[in-house]
Amino acid sequence: MSWKYLLFDLDGTLTDSSEGILKCVIYALEAAGIEVPDREKLLQFVGPPLIEGFQDIIGMDHAAAVQATVKYRERYGVIGLFENKPYDGIALALSRLKSQGKVIALATSKPESYAVRILQHFNLMKYFDVAVGASMDESRNNKTAVIKEALRRLGISEDDKEQVLMIGDRRHDIRGAKDCGIASLGVYYGFAEIGELEKAGADYIAWSVDDMVTIAGAAESQAESKDSDGESLSEMKYQRVDLEQAVEHLKKLIRQQEQAQSGAEQLKIHQEYYRLSDLVSTMYALAMFRHSIDTTDQYYDQEMSYYDEQLPDFELWDMKYHEALYHSPYRGELEKVIGKVAFKNIELQMKSTSPELVELQQEENKLVNEYEKLLASAEFLWNGDTISMAELGKYQTDPDQAIRQKAWTLLQDFLQTNGETLDRIYDELVHNRTEQARKAGYENFVELGYYRMQRNCYDHSQMEQFRKWIKEYWVPLASEVQDRRRRRLGLETLHIYDNGLYYKEGNPAPEGTPQQILQNGLKMYRELSAETAEFMEQMVRREMFDVLSHPGKKQGGYMEFLPLPRMPLIFANFNGTSGDVDVITHECGHAFQGYLAGKDDIREHWDITMETAETHSMSMEFFTNPWMELFFGEAAPEFRQMQLEDAICFIPYGCMVDEFQQIIYEYPELTPDQRHEVWRRLEKQYRPHLNMEGMPFFEKGGFWQRQHHIYSTPFYYIDYCLAQICALQYKLMMEQDYERAWKSYLKLCRMSASGFFTDMIRDVGLLNPLEEECIQQLIQQLSGA
Repeated sequence: MSWKYLLFDLDGTLTDSSEGILKCVIYALEAAGIEVPDREKLLQFVGPPLIEGFQDIIGMDHAAAVQATVKYRERYGVIGLFENKPYDGIALALSRLKSQGKVIALATSKPESYAVRILQHFNLMKYFDVAVGASMDESRNNKTAVIKEALRRLGISEDDKEQVLMIGDRRHDIRGAKDCGIASLGVYYGFAEIGELEKAGADYIAWSVDDMVTIAGAAESQAESKDSDGESLSEMKYQRVDLEQAVEHLKKLIRQQEQAQSGAEQLKIHQEYYRLSDLVSTMYALAMFRHSIDTTDQYYDQEMSYYDEQLPDFELWDMKYHEALYHSPYRGELEKVIGKVAFKNIELQMKSTSPELVELQQEENKLVNEYEKLLASAEFLWNGDTISMAELGKYQTDPDQAIRQKAWTLLQDFLQTNGETLDRIYDELVHNRTEQARKAGYENFVELGYYRMQRNCYDHSQMEQFRKWIKEYWVPLASEVQDRRRRRLGLETLHIYDNGLYYKEGNPAPEGTPQQILQNGLKMYRELSAETAEFMEQMVRREMFDVLSHPGKKQGGYMEFLPLPRMPLIFANFNGTSGDVDVITHECGHAFQGYLAGKDDIREHWDITMETAETHSMSMEFFTNPWMELFFGEAAPEFRQMQLEDAICFIPYGCMVDEFQQIIYEYPELTPDQRHEVWRRLEKQYRPHLNMEGMPFFEKGGFWQRQHHIYSTPFYYIDYCLAQICALQYKLMMEQDYERAWKSYLKLCRMSASGFFTDMIRDVGLLNPLEEECIQQLIQQLSGA
């Protein structure tokens, strides 16, 4: 369906007229001796006819509303109409639509004479074929009458109405269009409350000026124009979310929740919250993803600075919204729908969020961003080429020890050169987070950090006990594995630059190009199950991957879920090592679970805790073992052995990272040198096999400064250890009965966050890694692995 005629509202659609309107309403109310309401209530005047506004919003009778309208216009006609500004990109949008041959008309409830003066003032009148507004004598005083007059002046017949689209930001625009038998496009960059436009019956929704142009300028309807498989990742449009406006929406929703008369009414309001949250989460994720791809891109660098600055305040009001749910008199009804876990998470959110922390969190975000940009800036000259830190990783496991040593030396030199900066950033982060904790009423950051990580079914004392078991039972097992690796490599001792090498001739490396690896991944998941086939076909078709490494790209890899398209994306750094296949197994494990969760309309079920999330990903690494010949050919058996040994040896390292952070935050006054000493002391306990001689920076305890979780996401690392214990249980289970193991795993993925981690793993037949019996039994089964 082609739109030939476009009717535009003015206030909230073409221009932000709030300043002038609000000042004139205040002027009229003060003249009438009426108390001026708060700004939130005043904003309801933007859009509807004035007399209607004074009656519905203030409660005036018709005569008083007419008198107030006269008084309003007394100021508006001289000053108020120019206290106004076009939305960014509106002139360009109108120009683009006009260039497509569109017939453009204005249809506003504002008096026509004022509307024309405003368009002329901002040099927009040249885009309009017709400008229609309300009449000063009130004979044409509602949106339906205005639209009918616009259709008459354009000479539009009944048959032509299917080519007409009304574009506006309030329910009056949508209802007026329906009354006149034409289609409507509601825009949310104006003054509508979340959900208002859908409730009024808008045929299309736009969240930005760009979205509006895309829909209004389309050669076919929005539903018809979208490919049945959805947009690709590169086609997804990013638009900065006005977080100040988003906060105002949250405030409205909080009031509505507090005034709700039933649980059913609260759940209906909660659907509006979902729409707002989906928008914010999706746009933030797109900005973060595109910034990760190129940290030197100034546009997305500025966008991330904007979110670093503004998100803490939004998150504060988001917490207040959830606090209203938490204290609801109808909580029992709400729990039946969104679950008890959601309310436990709200409790933790309330314990970790406070207005007093916003400025500190803003500063924390800036420091984390500084650290991540520093690592992403790392460039190394290698055989005449400039390579990134991720690309250097390939040479750190080269079969030639001299090459490995050279690569590790380059990494050491970079860290040592930037050592003072790295120490300064972390020192500021430790003191910042400690101050946050004390302002929130905690002794130190450990407790606050656990709340921030949503540890909803265990605490740090249980983690301390878990780490003790790992030292007592697991480190000896890992040391045996490391010694076997040493003998296999023919070495007298394992130096830091031998870390990660498992075979004298080199680790198994994937065969083929990145595209071939992705295609083999598609083949693998098609054969694994019907559910994984559907998932991977969508991921490949919609190009939801960015995996090639290059200078300026953020280090590491991650999966992020986009709520609006309900699709996961995967960010990674392929470097020609087995780690490339880990992306197709580990990150796709995250993504597969996210894809399944996206089919659940209860957003709280998407909010899985990290140890649950890592169980999904680490277990998928083992479930895909039967297909490793696709990637490694004849070296697949060696890869599987390396994978198992690496999984066993990782657990002590993960526990070391966790204990290091607990010590640091319990003793925040430690100097940078003392922190390095803490790390070196822990290395001797958890990794006694490792020799640091010849590498002075690592020998003094500097290795931790390349572990970005320590800087970016404190206490997010022990989760990997708990998950690895679960994943190893799945490996042993699938060796006995693959189908049973897969059904258990699929059940766990579908449970998402509907239950607590410790309950869910029991329900799917796994032992709890927080119990000593689990650790001892697993070690017994793995001995000799």
